[in-house]
Amino acid sequence: MALSDRGMFAFSTESFEVEEGDDGATCCLSQAGRYRHSDSHMRRLGSLYKLDLAMTELCIGRQEAGEPVMTMLYIFQLPVA
Repeated sequence: MALSDRGMFAFSTESFEVEEGDDGATCCLSQAGRYRHSDSHMRRLGSLYKLDLAMTELCIGRQEAGEPVMTMLYIFQLPVA
């Protein structure tokens, strides 16, 4: 499936802060068994696929065991031709 002109691709990932000394870390597995992805990794992937980053927002994506799970929302867009 392809995006149409100026098409947008929106998704969210659980937030993952890269620790000092973890150079190159792109993701980790949470205790709940869900993958978390670093912001720098998501931005690199967008760039790799030639998508412009239209928006990011840190938000509470869901609750787990009564605790908020921080999630990063991404919207990528095809560049203007």
